[in-house]
Amino acid sequence: MVHFTKRDIERCFSIRNLAQGLVYESGSRVLSADIDDAGEITGYLLDNSGNVYTVGIESEQTSTRVNVVSSCTCPIQSQCKHGAGLAYYALRSRFTFEETDDVPESEVIAGLEELVRFEEELERAKMTEHPRIQ
Repeated sequence: MVHFTKRDIERCFSIRNLAQGLVYESGSRVLSADIDDAGEITGYLLDNSGNVYTVGIESEQTSTRVNVVSSCTCPIQSQCKHGAGLAYYALRSRFTFEETDDVPESEVIAGLEELVRFEEELERAKMTEHPRIQ
């Protein structure tokens, strides 16, 4: 069994990838997933364009915390939205254990979606004010 929590996932992925990962996990984009004897999770995720990516998740225990590390066949290759989606799927599918959180999941999702919208608005504003800055 892999031992990582929702908090470990949220510490190891960017806010944007967490929000998109939740959409992937809740939108049935995880086509299949399995865990091997070593605790590595492997899954296949479908993106918006119909591409299927192979994703791997490993947890690494350090002296102070657990790191969730993903690999993916997408162009990003690691710690991407597909990895976040598979990690959330693993928690929900009982591949792992999860601590009880004080904040309801619906509030976490709403907050992450709001942060993604803010980040997108900020990028649009940068391009409008300074179109040559990228």
